[in-house]
Amino acid sequence: MAEILLVTPYFWPEVAPTAPLMKALTEDLARSGHHVRVLTSTPSRSALLIHKKPGSESIQQHPSEVSIKRLPNPFARKPGAFLKLLDYAWFSLWVIFRVAFARRVDVCIVSSNPPLLALPIGLIGRVKRFATVYDLQDLFPDSAAAAGMISRSSLLYRMLRWLERWTYTIADCNITICQSYEQHVREIAPMAKVEIVPNWVDTNTMQPVPKESNIFRKIAKLDGRFVVLYAGTIGFLQDMQVLLKAASLLCDVSDISFVIVGEGPQKEEMLQEAQELGLQNCAFFGFQPDELVPHIYSSGDVGVIPMRPQSDPMPSKTWSFMACARPVIASIDLESELATRIRQTGTGMVVPCGDASALAKAIFELYRDPDRREAMGRVAREYVVRNLSRATSTTRYEQLVRALALSVRVRGRGADAHKSARRGRRLS
Repeated sequence: MAEILLVTPYFWPEVAPTAPLMKALTEDLARSGHHVRVLTSTPSRSALLIHKKPGSESIQQHPSEVSIKRLPNPFARKPGAFLKLLDYAWFSLWVIFRVAFARRVDVCIVSSNPPLLALPIGLIGRVKRFATVYDLQDLFPDSAAAAGMISRSSLLYRMLRWLERWTYTIADCNITICQSYEQHVREIAPMAKVEIVPNWVDTNTMQPVPKESNIFRKIAKLDGRFVVLYAGTIGFLQDMQVLLKAASLLCDVSDISFVIVGEGPQKEEMLQEAQELGLQNCAFFGFQPDELVPHIYSSGDVGVIPMRPQSDPMPSKTWSFMACARPVIASIDLESELATRIRQTGTGMVVPCGDASALAKAIFELYRDPDRREAMGRVAREYVVRNLSRATSTTRYEQLVRALALSVRVRGRGADAHKSARRGRRLS
């Protein structure tokens, strides 16, 4: 049994793409016999508006338990990049203090948000003799550059790239979600250890819900409509403008509805643009309760993935659409790993980033061809069940963690023996 510490600002009941993944990972690690502790923030946004009081709580597991320590988040719900930086700084300082004075830790898993937090934790791990696992859900500073926050030619970008290289090198293992991330890490830090563990979807929970029993379709009054669905974060990396423009191009098709479910820093701007375009075929909803999530992803006839150039190569919402047997239309880089995978598996269609006409055309093609939609959806469901199940990915994660914990203990015994030998020589 290993003592595992997970560091992530987004954990259940937070509504964020990685929150359910981290909850599932900790549960499965605990079921494998490990003792798991979590350092996280008090939820800042939740479908149920659940805000736990700061302190400890536990999710009981057998044979262990997951203990959770939450940091009060004074910068939650505050708009603006500067306050987001303060949020990350506040969380990072708290985590560094907690990790530095934590009792026994064998393996510390650190999420890639806040960026580069794995670097100071990795240095602490060298002193305290625990292994650091860097869980890469995105690439920084490339993600900031893709969102237009910094320039790739700036001095700041070059400095952050240098820190990025050292973060990968210091970590005992960098776990990436796709091959393109793995290749990036190997190019930046050739000496770094890298493993691929793809993000998963719980195919037991995320299952197709028939239209006639779909609660969300009834709530949203979507009966008799062809639904183009986006569900997830509305942020700087998502190109919601191209989706709204596609909706404008299809406004004359009376039974096509665009449904957007989510929250994020760009939502107000998106709503304002929709109003300026006078869109009557769009409906907007905030985050919904967990029990409605399979109904939401099943409510669409097609799922859309609108991304900005050089942004997230593998949005996790893709697998949720596929698990619910829905084809996806991805507006992404045509040479990206996800684009290649969609084309090879026949689970949807790919159009260029920012091309509203191409997106509208792809939507209309699937609107007119229900047999093709059904075939794509069936293949999509089979693909995630076969390749991206929760059990497959968390088992691989557990194997890596167990091996790292064993190596830490072996190194620790070796270091203790070396100290004893030196002490014996001094006494003699």
